[in-house]
Amino acid sequence: MTKISSYAFKDHAKLTGTLTIPDSVTTIGERAFESCAGITGLSGCNGVTRYYAYVFNNNSNMAGNYPDLSKVTSFGNGTFQFCNILTGHVTLCPTLTSIPSRLFYRNSITSIDIPPSVTSIGSENVFRESKKLKAICVPGAVTGTTINPTSLFQSSSVLKTVFFGPTTKCSSGKLTTGSMLSSVSGCTVIVPRSGWDGLVTGGSSNPIVYYGPNDDFDLSLDASAKVITAVPNNGDGLVAALNFADTFKTELGYDTKITVTNAIDLTGVTITEAMVADVTFNRLWFAVKTQAQLNGILDAFPAATEMAIDPTGLTEKLTVPAGRKIFVQAGGTYEIKKLKNGFVLIMK
Repeated sequence: MTKISSYAFKDHAKLTGTLTIPDSVTTIGERAFESCAGITGLSGCNGVTRYYAYVFNNNSNMAGNYPDLSKVTSFGNGTFQFCNILTGHVTLCPTLTSIPSRLFYRNSITSIDIPPSVTSIGSENVFRESKKLKAICVPGAVTGTTINPTSLFQSSSVLKTVFFGPTTKCSSGKLTTGSMLSSVSGCTVIVPRSGWDGLVTGGSSNPIVYYGPNDDFDLSLDASAKVITAVPNNGDGLVAALNFADTFKTELGYDTKITVTNAIDLTGVTITEAMVADVTFNRLWFAVKTQAQLNGILDAFPAATEMAIDPTGLTEKLTVPAGRKIFVQAGGTYEIKKLKNGFVLIMK
């Protein structure tokens, strides 16, 4: 047997206990096991690659970990709606292209890996009432991912972080946090300016953070390597990127790399050694005009950290201690004098 037909066991009163589905089954039809109140668990079912709509809908007595979903290439609307069998971490198929409406409505998942192959996320209620889901990352496909945020996370009461990748976009209309996060409070939504600009509004209970080339920082990600790269455009952006690094790691499972592509002025911001402890730096480049500014930077970053400084407009000589990997990159005219314990930089 390779297929279970649509409506095959809908409302079936004699199915009780653990339901066993042979691994030879590859397709389960629409509403095949809907409203089977006597089913309390599930075993087997490891060969299924396609589920139609509402297969396990309204089976609140089903509990436990569902079989591997990483090979499932197609779901119908509401496959697991109102079904408690989905728990813990869920990994989806790396070639899955669509997450349909109501797929994870009212379930017990705590985390989920959404692959970058996904190009569309349902018309409504996809993660509604996912009351154990704490954070989610939608990386976005190379060709773009369209998301209908209507009631997307409504009543997902412990949700704290939503990260939409650079190629994601809102499907249409004006989006408020009320429509996406109704009955949710304290959830930070991190969205790209392009594709969402002006759509995400709604107040202080769920903060909105935009990123992009003209914002405080820009973000890109490598979903396969689980790495988010931040490009800060100013001091505030660097601080924000450093502060998000812990969230990205603990809640989304992503490491953070930071690349500074222009000389950042850190006047008015404070960076500590603790903030940079778990971050990888591809490149650092700072505008430095005084010894005090330089000392603050050196105190924040470990001695092995490589960085460039731009001393344009230098108001006093800079003394760089020995052992620090400092490179001078500036458009002005300057003189470097080597010392036994470092070097001195003087603008001409």
